[in-house]
Amino acid sequence: MLQIPGGNIDKSDINGNVVDIIKTINRETLEEVNIDLENKELVSNYKISYIFKPDVGEAQGMQILAVANLNMTKAEMENYYKEYYKYLGNNNLEKEFKIIHFISSIEQLEKMNNPKRPYLLPLIKSVIEDFVF
Repeated sequence: MLQIPGGNIDKSDINGNVVDIIKTINRETLEEVNIDLENKELVSNYKISYIFKPDVGEAQGMQILAVANLNMTKAEMENYYKEYYKYLGNNNLEKEFKIIHFISSIEQLEKMNNPKRPYLLPLIKSVIEDFVF
């Protein structure tokens, strides 16, 4: 199933009555792909691109998409994630993604035969202009 890293707010993301969205995004990204968005060695910059409320499927409600520019090549990211995947397995931790796909266009994504989360294509299409920093 093709999807993007993501998750939900948890209690550690709430301070009083305020939800720290940046903390949530960073925590989920770190848990799922081992990228700390505040680590300038790994990430040159990131931004919150869009808030999206899908009309269908499992992902009802608000979604926030963060887009980051990584300081690594595709090959470096592949190796980085492979090492993280091994680490997860060696420590009996949840592996949420078996592999990472690198998509260069929406057309390429549409042509992929893999099942896709219902929100994936509409979400990416709705923010495609924002993917360029």
